[in-house]
Amino acid sequence: MWENKTYGTSRTKHQSARVSLQAALVHTAETTRVKFFMDLLLEKRRPIMLVGNAGTGKTVLMGDKLHGLSEDFIVANVPFNFYTTSGTLTKTVLNT
Repeated sequence: MWENKTYGTSRTKHQSARVSLQAALVHTAETTRVKFFMDLLLEKRRPIMLVGNAGTGKTVLMGDKLHGLSEDFIVANVPFNFYTTSGTLTKTVLNT
């Protein structure tokens, strides 16, 4: 079985045998570049906001990075879309 042949070589400490397709991250040249800049920003303790078209992997890339952070970081997931107002954003940030 494929799992037996790849276990320990292709999985990170955060992946399990049952990763959904939407949560799978296959690094490309672009995701490697974005990850590099994310690492630089985190090193300087600066905020990160990824912007792009739907389906470009922003959520998966950010989720992968956030799962690997130490407990020194506070993570807040703030959903942002066309309907987000200043009031809903403020309420979401204050409640996290």
